[in-house]
Amino acid sequence: MAALGRAGDLGALPVLTAALADAAQAAVAGVALGRFGRRQLGLAPAARAALIEASRRDDTAVRYAATYALAFEHQGAAADHDAAVEAALAARVTRDGEPDPSTRAVAASGLRKRKAFGLALVSVLADPDWRVAAEAVRALAATAGTGGAPAIAADAVRAWAEV
Repeated sequence: MAALGRAGDLGALPVLTAALADAAQAAVAGVALGRFGRRQLGLAPAARAALIEASRRDDTAVRYAATYALAFEHQGAAADHDAAVEAALAARVTRDGEPDPSTRAVAASGLRKRKAFGLALVSVLADPDWRVAAEAVRALAATAGTGGAPAIAADAVRAWAEV
């Protein structure tokens, strides 16, 4: 399974996608799909949907692997602003949504890569795990010059008003 991520082509996507449903193979399949992204190979919609579902499972290793794959998905035109993927990553970035700090850090990295800046990243600046806070800072620093900073500030003001 791991070899498919390192050397497989797009023909391996159905095998890896099916393996996400198998509890014994889901974590390895998720990391393999993440390697597809690192190798600039895009994901099929079925693989993306299976990863989103896997990112919600109880198994920490499976959640991490699925989040890793979503975070490092190759950014072709179809995946640039996939709201479902961005929502799945945002759900994994906070301590309320994800107890594992490694998964939270990967989710923050994925939001940065997708330029999905928002209140979820602002809320993890004070995360007790330095990796998560560092990824949030990197993501928010990437907004400089993009016009994203005012949008984040506006979201923060709205959030404070609700408290």
